[in-house]
Amino acid sequence: MAAKKDSANAALIEGGTQSGVVTAGVKEFTLPSGTQVSMRRGNGHDIIRASRIVDMQKDGPMSLILAMASVKCTFNGHPLTYEDLLELDDEDCWALIGQTQSGKGQSPPITLHS
Repeated sequence: MAAKKDSANAALIEGGTQSGVVTAGVKEFTLPSGTQVSMRRGNGHDIIRASRIVDMQKDGPMSLILAMASVKCTFNGHPLTYEDLLELDDEDCWALIGQTQSGKGQSPPITLHS
């Protein structure tokens, strides 16, 4: 039982909460603002779609993370665009970024060259 609780706690991001279990590849959590988020498990097509939304050289590596969230997540049952996510409160942005990065796969390090 303690192992289950520890793994659930490991998935929490400060300010965000876990409001359910990952079922059928969908992770449910709540942002600090109270917004309910459903994030489906992604694939290579999602990475390509997200990379077409942003210019990482201009906008930086965090832009790809938010673009991925716009592709994979719904917010209170509705999709939001990358531009919508840029308008989120910073606490919600950090919690969303943390939840996006806490999946089973690890994102490769991103290096920008000037």
